[in-house]
Amino acid sequence: CAALASLHSQAPRHGWRHTEREVREALGAPVDQLFEDFGRRPIASGSIAQIHRAVWLNQTVAVKVRHPAVVRRIVTDFTLMRAASDLLARLFGVSGLRASVT
Repeated sequence: CAALASLHSQAPRHGWRHTEREVREALGAPVDQLFEDFGRRPIASGSIAQIHRAVWLNQTVAVKVRHPAVVRRIVTDFTLMRAASDLLARLFGVSGLRASVT
């Protein structure tokens, strides 16, 4: 339990400006025009995104906002994994290791 708490407390967080920009780009309008209320502080954060509490049409909702450059990092990770699996397949003659299938 202590290890999980440590991971949670070390999760990345991004600033309010990034959240505002991402919501505006994704939904086509500023936060204050879309939501009746929007928490500036995230209620949770993970390696890919953080969650904000908001009120939309009189209902409390969770809004997930990706961290900056996370898509680029994920693409890089998958590119490296594919290269590693191709190398292992060539070095050790592993057949059936098909990194191109997701």
